[in-house]
Parts: sequence; structure tokens; C-alpha cells
Amino acid sequence: MARSLPGLASVGAPALVAVVGDASRFPSARHFKSFTGL
Repeated sequence: MARSLPGLASVGAPALVAVVGDASRFPSARHFKSFTGL
């Protein structure tokens, strides 16, 4: 899913996944966006 975000592609997406870890820990997309600063 992270690879589908514009601008992340194949380099940034794995880095985002490594930083975030288990995305299910976020109760909503709003919380995820807040964490990542998007």
C-alpha cells in the first residue's frame, strides 16, 4: 500500500514501512497521517 503513495515508489515505501512497523496499531488513517506528517 505504501508503494501506491505518490512520490514514494520503490525507495521511500520500504523506509516508511520500516519506520511505521505494524500499521494496524493506528486506529484510523487520520492517526497514521499525523504520525507520518503527511
